[in-house]
Amino acid sequence: IPTITPAWLAARTTLDEETGCMAWDLACANETDPVATVNCKRVIVRRALWQQAHPEQTLGARRVHVTCDEPLCVAHLVALTKSQRQKAGRCCANSLRTNPRPTVIRAFLS
Repeated sequence: IPTITPAWLAARTTLDEETGCMAWDLACANETDPVATVNCKRVIVRRALWQQAHPEQTLGARRVHVTCDEPLCVAHLVALTKSQRQKAGRCCANSLRTNPRPTVIRAFLS
């Protein structure tokens, strides 16, 4: 897992002080999946951040989603299976703010 530092992340995001969202400023895959090269390896940023925050867990079939209304946010993350995501419905951000508990990356990197 590539290590992402607070300085590295801050240089590539725009912080919204009101919401705590860190909107990704660089390249995205599929228009909403932030990607970057870290230590000569191309990574999906949300996945790398979630794995860094939860080294004892494996993602397996889960994907990392945002729990806020900012589609390019890399600060408010939750890992879900496809069925969990479908149960959350189209309004994923509203239903996931509290359950399951999201990882707030800013707190982890501080």
